[in-house]
Amino acid sequence: MAAYITSVLPSDVTPDWVQLYIGSIVVNKMNSDIFSSLNSLYKVIYSSTSSEELANFIPSDRTIDIARRILQGGVVTPENVLYFGEEKQGNGVYDYYYDLVTDTITWFCYVG
Repeated sequence: MAAYITSVLPSDVTPDWVQLYIGSIVVNKMNSDIFSSLNSLYKVIYSSTSSEELANFIPSDRTIDIARRILQGGVVTPENVLYFGEEKQGNGVYDYYYDLVTDTITWFCYVG
């Protein structure tokens, strides 16, 4: 999961809360009836990326700690927050992050 989080926002200046949101959404998808075919961490992560792509991303110790915290029950978003990306998705916006380094917005969106 740490490599996946790093692949989404590889900037070293990405705040912890953003990394926590990304990892939480992975777990939320894994547990959601909406994504019933994505019922494992492996399936969620590799539904949007390949192992070859992830091999190019080496997570920091901080991101490894964040991933570990999430996987040990530290999900920080409501269970209906299922999307993130540069486009709004789902039924509404839960939160967003403006990245000064890349000049992009990452939207965190919910369903229902």
